[in-house]
Amino acid sequence: MRTPEERVAQARTFDRAAVEYEAGRPEYPPELAEWWASLGAFPPGGRVLDLAAGTGKLTRALVGRGASIVAVEPSANMRAQLTTVPALVDVPVLEGTAESIPLPDDSVDAVVVGQAFHWFDAPAALASIARVLRPGGGLGLAWNDDDLAGAPDWVCLEHERKESIGGGNIGLGVVLSSAAVHASSLFEPLESAEFRSVQRVTPAQALDSLASRSYIIAMDEPSRSALLDEVRAALPSAEVIDHPLVTRAFWARRR
Repeated sequence: MRTPEERVAQARTFDRAAVEYEAGRPEYPPELAEWWASLGAFPPGGRVLDLAAGTGKLTRALVGRGASIVAVEPSANMRAQLTTVPALVDVPVLEGTAESIPLPDDSVDAVVVGQAFHWFDAPAALASIARVLRPGGGLGLAWNDDDLAGAPDWVCLEHERKESIGGGNIGLGVVLSSAAVHASSLFEPLESAEFRSVQRVTPAQALDSLASRSYIIAMDEPSRSALLDEVRAALPSAEVIDHPLVTRAFWARRR
């Protein structure tokens, strides 16, 4: 289990790979936002916070659904990438953390978090999230992960290498995060869903996605280069390849 200091230090590594993150990380399937919408996440004229928005991978799925969007992200380089996305030019992007959200009390109808809640100090973040949520508002969580059922060999190899250095178990982050919300007196019981999709990527994007993982960013350069070279050699030679994904999603209303 990481200490709070270790968690913060590892999270800060993303600032060094914002370009790779934007180039390679998958976006979220439209079914995710549609599910959240069915639960009331985007009331007409409402406001939604994308917390720890990164380069806006999840933010893209939120726009155009009847609510205004605001993004909060602690990393300067990630914020800079988000502001270059044409579809997000009208989205305000604020510097801030989950534990100290720079928004007024009762100011948003939903808070959503993609691929990041496991980085938070859960009790402090949940208190901060509940503070900014309006009565009846909800918290949405989502993670993209490799879908290993029938996955191509290169995806299985990539996943094995991530696990070998302690970084492939997104499932553990999902379990710990959902348990923290479940244990909180601030939120009602979680609802959950899964969505399967296939991302069509270039081999370069597949490598960028891998290179943007915090535990790989933090490796010494020889080890990092060796790992990326091994996966590069296993990638198909086609211009575009399939990366099967499973998106695990949750929703909980503020009490």
